[in-house]
Amino acid sequence: MQEVAIGTARRLDAIKQRLDYEFEFLKEEGINIKTREINRGNLKFLGCSLQRAGRDRFSPEDATAIMKQFIANALSDVIVNDLERGIVRTIIRNDHAYLTKEDQEKLYDQVMKIMNGEVEGRKDLFFKMYRKNKILGKILEYLESNRELVLEGFVRFRLKDYKEELEETVDRVAEDFLIEREYSEFVKLLKYYVELQPPVIDEIHVLPESGGKYALVDCNGMPIHSIPNDVTITGPDGELEYGDLLISALVTLAPRTVIVHTQPEKLEEATLNILTEVFAERLRFI
Repeated sequence: MQEVAIGTARRLDAIKQRLDYEFEFLKEEGINIKTREINRGNLKFLGCSLQRAGRDRFSPEDATAIMKQFIANALSDVIVNDLERGIVRTIIRNDHAYLTKEDQEKLYDQVMKIMNGEVEGRKDLFFKMYRKNKILGKILEYLESNRELVLEGFVRFRLKDYKEELEETVDRVAEDFLIEREYSEFVKLLKYYVELQPPVIDEIHVLPESGGKYALVDCNGMPIHSIPNDVTITGPDGELEYGDLLISALVTLAPRTVIVHTQPEKLEEATLNILTEVFAERLRFI
């Protein structure tokens, strides 16, 4: 019977373990696959050949096609669950060398969570299965006209679209990572400023008004005019960003106590996050 040989420089054990797992299922269907290890220079090959059982249930052609299907399934699994991690690390090291080693490691962790479908505390395997199925199809197409496949070379030269998708994913996550890092540094700066400067006023009450506006009053209910009337902060759509105006006013006044007259969940999320992080124990809600 025709032998299919899978070569690798470093992943022989992973390939063998995965193929053995696949071939156990074929035994139950009367298809027995014999494997043998072949050394060829710095590569190790695992030869897979079909052994006909006494109670043949499939034609030789069908049994060979099934064997290749199971080989493709095993190899696509090794690529997605093993090789992929190294590919992502290489992309980060080459394309995002400006990051410190620590930040590169953080970026890697975030990318792998996306790749493994860990979204907002739940597991979504769609993206992972999508990659695996595309790779499986490429391997099957290759094995139709080739009896040997070297895993690392196949990934490098035959899966360029797959690697481009990984690069795009890393780039998107890196962009979000940089935005989050800049936000964190910005909040730390605001907090440092608030803690460093002496309070202009001891206690400020924040009163939400209609239209997303806020009124600031002191402990006696007297209005606090902390921002000139001609100062505005607008968002991308040209609308006034009242949350930013509120933060700016509170940071400028650096009060010892900030009392917000509403529940936290009623505030805009971005405003709530900055208030909580910058003013921490100074902040109260009533």
